[in-house]
Amino acid sequence: MEKLKKIIKENVTYFMVLLCLVFLTISLFVTKNYTLDTEHMPLQLDTFEKVIISSIIVEGIIYFFLLNLAKKRDFKLENIFLIVAIPIGIAYIIALPIGTIPDDQTHYLRSWEVSLGYPVSEQSENGDGGRVLPINLSEILFNVGTHNYEEYFQTATDETLKEEMVFQWFSNASLYSFICYLPQALGIAFARIFTDNLLVMAYLARIYNFVFFIALVYFSIKIIPFKKMFVTTIALMPIVFQEAVSVSPDAITIAISMMLISYTLYLKYSDKNITKKNIVILTFLSVILSLCKIVYVPICFIIYTISCEKFKNKKQKYLLLTSIILIAIVINLLWLGYSSRYLIEYNEGVNSKEQIRFILTNPIDYMSVVIKILINRSDVYISNILGDLSLLNVSLSPIFKSLLFIILISIMCLNNSKNCKVDSPTRIIISCTIISVIALIFTSLYVQWNPVKNVVIEGVQGRYFIPILILTPYLFNNSYLVSDKKMSARYLLMFMMFLNLHAISYISILYK
Repeated sequence: MEKLKKIIKENVTYFMVLLCLVFLTISLFVTKNYTLDTEHMPLQLDTFEKVIISSIIVEGIIYFFLLNLAKKRDFKLENIFLIVAIPIGIAYIIALPIGTIPDDQTHYLRSWEVSLGYPVSEQSENGDGGRVLPINLSEILFNVGTHNYEEYFQTATDETLKEEMVFQWFSNASLYSFICYLPQALGIAFARIFTDNLLVMAYLARIYNFVFFIALVYFSIKIIPFKKMFVTTIALMPIVFQEAVSVSPDAITIAISMMLISYTLYLKYSDKNITKKNIVILTFLSVILSLCKIVYVPICFIIYTISCEKFKNKKQKYLLLTSIILIAIVINLLWLGYSSRYLIEYNEGVNSKEQIRFILTNPIDYMSVVIKILINRSDVYISNILGDLSLLNVSLSPIFKSLLFIILISIMCLNNSKNCKVDSPTRIIISCTIISVIALIFTSLYVQWNPVKNVVIEGVQGRYFIPILILTPYLFNNSYLVSDKKMSARYLLMFMMFLNLHAISYISILYK
């Protein structure tokens, strides 16, 4: 007891922050639950509510001591990230039933296809992309519309693969390269070795995707020379966790983007010259990213920020780096040319060829559409990033969203390094990269998802901007506003932990 009192006395401010976050998280949970369930008074807690509240308190206490121990033993940030991220990720896997994340069903079916050794999809007579798969692959697992946790798991737990086969449609997922589904496919293939239970297969697909994501983010934080706290904060955001524990290719897209940016900056600020091994790794990361989504190909251009001094001469730099970019673009275009056969115009009035013709012949009109949508819906995209979860039907408290927004801006501007300066050419390349990705995101959806000459651009979600969000702090880096990262790390990580507990508690209310 005396030892406990001593620890609290030495960390009074930290302990008070813990108590405030515990109180805030529990208060918001009880208030939210009461507004959705008027049968119970706020103080008349049922078993479910008691479990959630107890979990918040217990996890808060555990992380208080873990983060305090990490500070005393001077744990590196990437190791602390693992301590925080792994338990929270497991909680998200449990809290989010299969099918409660956007496009979960089609991505799972595509993962199943890849797990069988098929890199590309078949086509039906109507031109739909898909494959003949067991009929009940998606019948039970994705029927969560009217299910709560108890009904869902009771229904799905004993469901096993049926021998009856049927053509399963997943054209939107067929557009993605099989590379994006390798972790999920490995999980499914491993599960099939010892079970035919559908639920086990689906969750192993999620777990493999999450493990792959965590590993890449760990090394990204480890090697990035500065702005480590910002990268860690992005990786610990609820919207990122949601994608990481899904079967969506977004997990690998975010992680590979982060890894390519981190590795490029590592090479840029390292004292060593570029080697063949570095070139191979840059090429590999660039190609994988280009195969994730064409809209993120411009991120590959950040490799040009590596200075000429790292090469034998200027000519060698541009020859090698341009070759990497060209390889990535050519491979992307080859896949795009093949996969375009699966492209289906879903919405009424959509005509991709006519839309492209409109953009090319009326660039000013199209630019005005993009500018208007950025002005009118930027708040929606920001809200999506800060915490619109599940099927966009779980929105976090404005209190937590506002705090996260303030923290992101603060770290972006204050968490700087005097030893790593960002020169003007680097800022220009990063700015052009961000603008190019934004333009491609809006243009791709305008062409594929919106009627010709539509005055708005529908279908854009905030999570699409996460890969370029990682680049933004390097535009504001300076040597004047420098914070003490060691002092702020504990408090920041404690906040991110409670932010995710808040998110998980809100998700659990929806599916209880």
